[in-house]
Amino acid sequence: MVVKFLTSLFEEYNNLETMASILNNYIIGKFQDTLDKRQVLKGIFSVADLSRYINRKALPTDERKNFLLSFILDKIVPANLIVKGILGMRIQDVYFVDTSALLSDLDLLKKIAFIVARTELFDKKFDKIVAGSTDGTPFALILAQEFEIPLVYIKHDPPLGIEEYLSKSIQLYEQNRQQTIYLQRAKINPKDRVLIIDDIIRTGKTVQTLLDMVEECKAEVSAIISIIGISKDYKVQSSSAKSTPEIITLYNIA
Repeated sequence: MVVKFLTSLFEEYNNLETMASILNNYIIGKFQDTLDKRQVLKGIFSVADLSRYINRKALPTDERKNFLLSFILDKIVPANLIVKGILGMRIQDVYFVDTSALLSDLDLLKKIAFIVARTELFDKKFDKIVAGSTDGTPFALILAQEFEIPLVYIKHDPPLGIEEYLSKSIQLYEQNRQQTIYLQRAKINPKDRVLIIDDIIRTGKTVQTLLDMVEECKAEVSAIISIIGISKDYKVQSSSAKSTPEIITLYNIA
C-alpha cells in the first residue's frame, strides 16, 4: 500500500525529481529537531530510490518506510473526506443510505483502511475484529488484513453444527420487527481486545448489542468504528470495562 500511495503522488508531482525534492525537504523540516543528523540523512531519498520503489524493483527498509508513511499521511486526503466525497451525494435521507459505491470499490476500501489504521486507530491494539453487519464485512475484512488479526462474523441464522453460541435480538431501524443475531462463543477468547465494525450507526442499539455479546465472552471492546453515523445522540455503555469504548464514525451526517 505504501508503494501505491507513492505511485499516486508521483502522478500528482509529474516527475521523480520534483517528488524527491519535496519528500526530502519534508523529511529535513519534520525530523531535524527530533532526530540526529545521521538518522535524518538515512531518510533522504534519491530519484533512483523512488524509481525502484514505484517500479517494485525494491522495497524500503522499515526505517525508511516510516519516513515515507509520515510523508504520505501528511499528504493524502483524510479518510472521512474520502467517504464523504464518495457517499455524500448518494445520501437522500436517514432511512435509505446507499453505500454500494464505496463497499464495491476494494482499492478504495484498502486506502481507507490503510489511513484509518495509522490515524484514528494508530495507538490502539486489537486481537479480533467483529463485523456487525453484512454490508460492513468488506471493510472489516480489509481492516483485519491491515492489522493481521482474525475477523469474526456475526450471523443472522443459527450456526449449523455449533452448540456454543450467543444469540440476542435487536429491533430493526424503522421496522416493526426484531432480528436475532448469533456469535460463536469460541471465536472470542477471554481478555481479547475487540474492534467492532458496522457500516451504519443510527441509534447505537446494534453496536450496543454486539458490545454486550463480546463482554459475555469476557473480552473487552477497545473501539467501535462505523463508515456512516446518522445521529449524534447514540451512546453505548460497557458493563465491565473501566471506560466506555470510543465510537469512531468516518462520516457523520447528523
